[in-house]
Order: sequence, then C-alpha cells, then structure tokens
Amino acid sequence: MYEQLLNIAAALIRAWQKLIKIRLPQKWRSFAVHRGKYWEAAGFVLTGWLCGLLIALAGGVIQMLFNRMTGAFVFALFAWLFMLFHDHGRGDGLIAAHLSKLLPGEIIPFNIVVPVFMMILKFAVLMTIFYNGNALFFALAAAGTFAFEALLIVGADFSPPVIDFSERARKRFLLTVILVILLSFWQAKLATVFGVLAFAVFWKFANERSLERGLTADDIRCSGAAISWILLLSGMLAI
Repeated sequence: MYEQLLNIAAALIRAWQKLIKIRLPQKWRSFAVHRGKYWEAAGFVLTGWLCGLLIALAGGVIQMLFNRMTGAFVFALFAWLFMLFHDHGRGDGLIAAHLSKLLPGEIIPFNIVVPVFMMILKFAVLMTIFYNGNALFFALAAAGTFAFEALLIVGADFSPPVIDFSERARKRFLLTVILVILLSFWQAKLATVFGVLAFAVFWKFANERSLERGLTADDIRCSGAAISWILLLSGMLAI
C-alpha cells in the first residue's frame, strides 16, 4: 500500500511537469524519475481533479470569510490562473485565431477583440459556476480537460511515447475517470451528465480526425481548450 502511494505521488509529479508551466523542485522531479510510470495516465486526471478541488475550497473559504460575490471572484481568479499556467493561453489563442478568420470585415480587429472577449467570458463563466453552487464541478472540468489531452497524446502516437498507456496504465486511467465522474455527479448531477455526454461526442470527433490526418501539438492544445470550454459551460447548469 505504501509503495502504491509513493507511485501515485510520483505520477502526480510526472503529470504536473507535463501539464503545468510551473517548475517543481529538483528533489521532487528526481523522486518521480523511476516511479509512477503505470500511474501517470491516471495522474493526469488526478492532477486536474485535486487542483480543481483546492481552488473550489479556496473560493469556499473566502465566501465564508467575506461574502458569496468575493468568493466567486477569488475562485474565478484562481481557476483562470490555473488554466493560464496550463498552456500559457495557447489553446484559447488557437481557438481565437480560428474564430477571427471566420468573422467578416476588416474594420474591427477581430484578432484582438476575440481573445479579449474570450478572456472576459471565461472569467464570467467561472464566477457563474461558483455562484450557482457548482464550484466543485470545476474539479471535473479540469480533470476532464487533462484526461482528454492524455487520450489525444496517446492517439497522436509520439515517438518516444509521452505517457505510458499500456493495459495496466489504461485500467488505472479508466478507473480514475469513473471515480471522478461519480464524485462530481454527487455534487452536480445535470452538469456532470451534460459534461460527460459532451466529452464523449467531442472525443469521437477528435478521434476520427486523428485517424484521418494525425495530430500535432497545436491540435492537442486547441482540442484541450475546446473541451475545457464545453465542460465549463456545462458547469453553469445549476441542478
């Protein structure tokens, strides 16, 4: 049991290094070099869920100390920063670039307006999630985003492999995903159901595209940001 806990801790460190643009101490990184390989795929899910949980709890504490609006603002700020440190805004930037090309006219600088609008909208969505009582759903949104990116990374078939997805690692990944879904369903039923269905549909689309022409790192960033938006919008459902 103790050895398994060490492997899970190492997997979380491995996942953090691939997911979050904040450097960990060398001692931690050295600890994870020879441990956690078969837990790393599950570590992607757990990293998102645990970070989302801590952010939700931080917002809850601020709400108790001050008021609901202040808690919602702090929650949204921490959640927004967390997603920013995930990819430095690369995913949203790619989505904004695609949207800007689709919008007509040259008078309005859509390449500037769209990214700013998306940033404001995301902050507003996060505040609404908290205000509707679905703060803990953010843990599922973060876990779902990282799980989706893990699947895309595996599907992209990079050489050497970015993460291990052997039979043993796959089972642990799936069990972790199911556990996170069940915990989220207990807190936000409708949002969880809608989010899981949206995840499945979007994964089918992304998988088909991967089989047709393969995936690049930018494709993974863009798709990860897209599923993040879908999950966050699901979290606005207050039932």
